[in-house]
Amino acid sequence: MKYLVILLIPILFINFKASSQYKLYQEVKVVKPYEPSISDAYKINELPKINDTIKISPSFSYSIKTKTKKLDSKFQLEPIKPAKMLGEPLNKLYKSYFKFGVGNYLTPLAEINISSLRAKDYSVGAYLKHFSTNGKIKNTDNKKVFAGNSDNFVQIYGKKNFKNSKVLSGDMSFNSKKIYYYGYNPDKNYLPTDNIPTDKKDIEYQNFNLFNFNTGFKTDYIDSSHVNYDIELNYRYFKTKDDINENALFLTANINYFKNNQFLGVDYKLNYFNTTGTNDTLDYLMVKFNPWVGAFGNKWRVIAGVNTYYDQKDVKYYFYPRLSLHYNVIDYFLIPYFELDGKYQINNYQKIAYENFYITNKLNVKPTNYNRHIVGGIRGNFSSKISFNFNASYSQINNNYFFVNDTSYLLENKFNVVYYDVKLTTFLTEISYKQSQKINLLLKAEFFNYTMDKEIEPWHKPKFKVNFTSRYVLRDKIIVNTDIYAISSRYAKTFDNNNDIVKKELSGIFDVNLGLEYRYTKVLSAFVNFNNIGAVKYYQWNNYPLHKFNVLFGFTYSL
Repeated sequence: MKYLVILLIPILFINFKASSQYKLYQEVKVVKPYEPSISDAYKINELPKINDTIKISPSFSYSIKTKTKKLDSKFQLEPIKPAKMLGEPLNKLYKSYFKFGVGNYLTPLAEINISSLRAKDYSVGAYLKHFSTNGKIKNTDNKKVFAGNSDNFVQIYGKKNFKNSKVLSGDMSFNSKKIYYYGYNPDKNYLPTDNIPTDKKDIEYQNFNLFNFNTGFKTDYIDSSHVNYDIELNYRYFKTKDDINENALFLTANINYFKNNQFLGVDYKLNYFNTTGTNDTLDYLMVKFNPWVGAFGNKWRVIAGVNTYYDQKDVKYYFYPRLSLHYNVIDYFLIPYFELDGKYQINNYQKIAYENFYITNKLNVKPTNYNRHIVGGIRGNFSSKISFNFNASYSQINNNYFFVNDTSYLLENKFNVVYYDVKLTTFLTEISYKQSQKINLLLKAEFFNYTMDKEIEPWHKPKFKVNFTSRYVLRDKIIVNTDIYAISSRYAKTFDNNNDIVKKELSGIFDVNLGLEYRYTKVLSAFVNFNNIGAVKYYQWNNYPLHKFNVLFGFTYSL
């Protein structure tokens, strides 16, 4: 562009010079274009007039009365009633509740609850329940075997409230269970003369009968000038069909005192057991004495103490430190915590039998020693509707028991226990959602890691358990309950022909249950429960398959 300008300048100069040598004469006429214009408009400021010839002159007449008259008013003053704090109306209570149902596998259900109405100083009631199943199950040997059981429970209970914040309570119950030993080892080569039982009349059964009496006395003082205590006495008598008898006595006392943001307390427990009919006859006393002190502030809480136990059978004392720390980082929304303790646990025959009904009567019972138990986690709320709890724990356990098949029986359909020292690490996740009374959701997941020195697997123990439950209420008429749980695969201890240990894997469990209830009125409703909707075949214990898909339906009524 710069060079182009340089070339154009001389050319323009030459042209200008050449043109300036001649004179140019031209005549130019410029004509202006037409511009129209409009004159301004002026408004006529005159209004039209009507010339009316008729004129009207207004005239008024009035008079004043010399005597005044009182005007009566109907208005009357009424006093305003003082304001009152009104609570929500109490729900109507009914004296009795009945629930009846029936399902496949010949499964009857009956529940009856009778109680007193709402009272200020007392309540009494009674509860009865029967549930049984009588169907057959196809086992891994492709044979149908009778797998029935029954459960009967009767209880009476009562409570008395005194004016001085004291409460006396008590209950008495009887529970009878009947189970059949229908499981047997399908991998074993039985002889034709062994006569494997499959019918109800041929299968061995067991009866568990438990009588329980419980009474307690406690205080509920809210001021710091009194000592609060909670004392409970419990007696249990347990008996089986094959003459196992167990007497158990528990005396528990919890005492605490609050003063100047500090708590002082003592937890006391006396356990006495007398068991006959097993290989190991128990007759001993265990005493627990746990003093502790606690303090708290606006955001923190601390409890420290010591757990002490005395085992009269072995004449030994056990001591465990106790420490609990909680701190509110964000009030009720973020609370980290740490706990350290230990305990000495008595394992009586009735406790183990109710955990595994197919237990042998040759059981040798030992206590479990939790040398160290450490928990660290965080809990709180994501919002006003969602709460959570995450923690991890570590335990060192001596004499932790595991269930294994008792090979001394021909059918191997009963279980014994073996004891091992283990180190257990557990991870826990809990998340719950609650929206008023209409929607409730709960998700719980647990993961387990066992470290064992003298055994290859923690028999019948899963690596994880996941459970999801929900409840939805639609217009106070339809209630939908769901229960979904999953359990990882487990291992059972078995032996081959050379008597070598073989790990038998039990498949994992995935079970989906659905319950529906329709409330026709406040006193009458109908329900139907679908269990194991996927019809999954799984085992709770080795050689013991559980029912596949089953349904239970019925109705409830209140009086």
